[in-house]
Amino acid sequence: TLNPLVGILIAGIGTALLGLVFEPLFLRPMHQGKIERPGEYAILITFGLAFLLENATLSIVGPFPQKAPSYLPGVGIVTLGPWMLGALDIGPIRLVADRLVAAAASIVLIGALLLFLNRTWAGRALRAVSMDKQAAAVAGVNPLNMNTRAFGIGTMLAGMAGAALVPIFSWVPWI
Repeated sequence: TLNPLVGILIAGIGTALLGLVFEPLFLRPMHQGKIERPGEYAILITFGLAFLLENATLSIVGPFPQKAPSYLPGVGIVTLGPWMLGALDIGPIRLVADRLVAAAASIVLIGALLLFLNRTWAGRALRAVSMDKQAAAVAGVNPLNMNTRAFGIGTMLAGMAGAALVPIFSWVPWI
């Protein structure tokens, strides 16, 4: 079986590639003014992608829930009467090891995103395009390329977030 932390990286790479291919093929015509009703088009085309992914996953792995291995294989939750091993109780709050690892992974991803957006040229260009596309274009930033990067980053983060939760919840294709 695959280590769930490696699975998060693989999911991030796979979904980023999916986003980087999908946006220029299907969403870019909307940004170029080739689509008459861009709002409705965007909703329909992204729902279509969701249905495609769901049905492809159903075809490949089937409809039955799957459980991924724990982040910490030797630290499962064992209930012995009133005691619970593999979890940290802070007053009425129970923190389970897998949830703590997923939370730590999300904090790392948020930190990496903030560093990227604030410390790199590409991150600053993304922020500039989000504020004013025309001004960013005058400054030499290609808004269409930044739209593709933003979509790729968004799909990557969505894939990584989903993969981080797989050891906690049962995995089903429609999730």
